[in-house]
Amino acid sequence: QARGTPNWCASADSAERVRLRETERVLRKLDLSREQAEVVERLSHSLVEKLVDGPIAKVTAIIERTYQSAA
Repeated sequence: QARGTPNWCASADSAERVRLRETERVLRKLDLSREQAEVVERLSHSLVEKLVDGPIAKVTAIIERTYQSAA
């Protein structure tokens, strides 16, 4: 990890906790088959990955390149 690179794990962990809590809340309210519930679960994972993991990886890469070019 480059010097000064923020620790994004806390943000990703927080997003995962929200995803899990909200997915469980919705699944309790809906009368879904196991297959349907799995689709909802996969959708929630996909959304978190696209909204959180992708941008975090991009920002981290930019920060690391900045520190490498400054070194």
